[in-house]
Amino acid sequence: MDPEEVLAYELGYRTNATDELILDMTCFFNDYEGIQATERTANVAMPGYTIWPNMMGNNMYGETYGIEIAATYQATQNWRLNAGYTFLQMQLHADKPGVTRDAVEEGQSPHNQFHLRSRYDLCDDLELDFSLNYADNLPTGNVPHYLRFDARLGWHMTEKLELSVVGQNLFDSRHPEFGTEAGQTQTEAEQGAYLKLTGRF
Repeated sequence: MDPEEVLAYELGYRTNATDELILDMTCFFNDYEGIQATERTANVAMPGYTIWPNMMGNNMYGETYGIEIAATYQATQNWRLNAGYTFLQMQLHADKPGVTRDAVEEGQSPHNQFHLRSRYDLCDDLELDFSLNYADNLPTGNVPHYLRFDARLGWHMTEKLELSVVGQNLFDSRHPEFGTEAGQTQTEAEQGAYLKLTGRF
């Protein structure tokens, strides 16, 4: 196996549109060579069973391209909003017949993602954060698109000690976020909450 190679191109622009608003946009194109993938070779029939050999090799190439847009808005002295959108297109190609991982790999990354985050300082030592995240469907694993909402209340007990209570996936009891190639097993995010104590030294 040889290392995979990538030649990446990026073009970005950032501006302070106003004193309160920062805008950021990036376009990217990545050219990949020697991607590691599985090649299915000829079956070997044996008495009572059949062997299906799979050989790993640097037998795929491809491109990814897209855009990333982000904005940060200081609504008030105590309230900040951050939003972002990402579009990703992946196109993979096999070097020879028998390599079947191209469609599987393409289906493991969402085309569209979006997030909106809010951070509000209730007072000098108490803050309330919200985050809303959207991810497009994943063909690999048959994972539908989902919307996730999290919340956090943080208390700065001292300059070096912080106590937080976090609620996750509050709009939905559970939803799948990843899945296996055959779609038989999915990794789900469940609704939940936890306490977190952070100490800085």
